[in-house]
Amino acid sequence: MALTSSPERADRQDPDDPDRLPPADGPKPRRVSRAMPSPNPNTNLMITDIVVRGSGLFLRRKLKDRMLLEEYDPEQVTKFKDGKGLLRTVSLFGASRLASGSLPGLVLVAGGLAAKTIYDRGKARQLRRRRTRKQRA
Repeated sequence: MALTSSPERADRQDPDDPDRLPPADGPKPRRVSRAMPSPNPNTNLMITDIVVRGSGLFLRRKLKDRMLLEEYDPEQVTKFKDGKGLLRTVSLFGASRLASGSLPGLVLVAGGLAAKTIYDRGKARQLRRRRTRKQRA
């Protein structure tokens, strides 16, 4: 795709691409360049991807640590964080890819998380009932 160099050639067809029609309102003006680290757009996309993923990972870890420290003792928090195995890591990665890939995937993952939350609350309720029964007896 060649850019036309002068306004008088804007009406003509591009000789490099004869099937392409000339724009109705003339050639588009070039955008003013923003300050980017590299003149190569692929390099800029890679840099942006690394920065966004890195900052997201950093913020997620800090948020998870803060959330756990609000509810549990620091020794329990280290036990929770160290108990993350390979199977759990792979399954979380798969679920996140499924949820971010499509709307049905998002609905499936969100429904599974809601079901797990309801199951955990039911188990906690059963445990509380058992403890109160043991204390009464």
